[in-house]
Amino acid sequence: MKDRHHAPRKQRRKRHHYLPESYLLSWADDREQVMVRRRDRNQPFPSAITNVAVEAGLYAIPTPDGPDDSVEVALSDIEGPLSNHLAVLREERTPSKNSDTRWEISYLIALQLVRTPEHMGRMMFPEAAAKSTGESPISRNGMRRFLAERYLGEDPEEGELQGALTFANYLLSKEAPTKEEIMASAFRLAEEEYAPRLTKMAWSVERSPKHPFITTDRPVAAWRRDPHNLERIGAGLESADEVHFPLGPNDLLVLRPRFPEKRYIVEPERAKQVNRHLSTSCYQMAISRLDDVDELTRVPLSHIRPALRFNLGPLFTEGVNGNLLPTGREILHMYVPYGDNTRRGST
Repeated sequence: MKDRHHAPRKQRRKRHHYLPESYLLSWADDREQVMVRRRDRNQPFPSAITNVAVEAGLYAIPTPDGPDDSVEVALSDIEGPLSNHLAVLREERTPSKNSDTRWEISYLIALQLVRTPEHMGRMMFPEAAAKSTGESPISRNGMRRFLAERYLGEDPEEGELQGALTFANYLLSKEAPTKEEIMASAFRLAEEEYAPRLTKMAWSVERSPKHPFITTDRPVAAWRRDPHNLERIGAGLESADEVHFPLGPNDLLVLRPRFPEKRYIVEPERAKQVNRHLSTSCYQMAISRLDDVDELTRVPLSHIRPALRFNLGPLFTEGVNGNLLPTGREILHMYVPYGDNTRRGST
């Protein structure tokens, strides 16, 4: 009989998927391969779905007995019904607003918004900057180098530099949240805020028989009809004109504040427009069927997409006549960028 105090530990799940394999199957061939184009590689390449959107130990929680992978296991269980839900959306009417199916799909989409390395990396920004510069607190020159060389890929403007410095050094002066706390906060956000908002939106499915939809490792993308005023604003669920979620190479779920909940056939130009925005909104990679490599090659993809942008500027208040009055104070604004680089806008 084995000593129960020295029982062998379960084999770890070291490779954590932040995009479900069951989701990628819609684009995979018989060998479960898809075409991938990464931000850090110019040319697309084929890959087995088991190797797509994977990071070692992404959800692992440090414990005295070693890393705990129970979050990865729990996510795998939660996403089990995903493939059936995708099939329902592709082939049947969208589920009614008060149905359990609609809530389950909304929750799965909400989880996809918060489970990416990008989302968790926003809270880890101060730690990443401190580790890169070797400084805590971080100097002005150190932050400038980090932003230019590692984070933005370009020299920061003065407001962004000061905003990032203020945010990072403030949090570094406090007790940093643990990884477990960061993940718990993210999953609460998905369940309590994102999923209810998604459920209430108007759902329609667009079918593109003549031109394929791609997907990405960040497949839930907020879209604005006029992106040119988003330089220091960004876009989220609350401000989006549309939220795009590809269901497969020929189908797209579109969520809007108000719209008839119907199915539509769309022209190739609509699919191309959606693909362009999906690609610029991705974390690290865009994904397609093997046969759709030409479309994957055409979509825009910058080398770097920052997870969080900053701006520090003067705070104004609205006067009695509607005019803006300076308060003499400054405000720190943080936002998720709309596409690769909000200074250039995005389509």
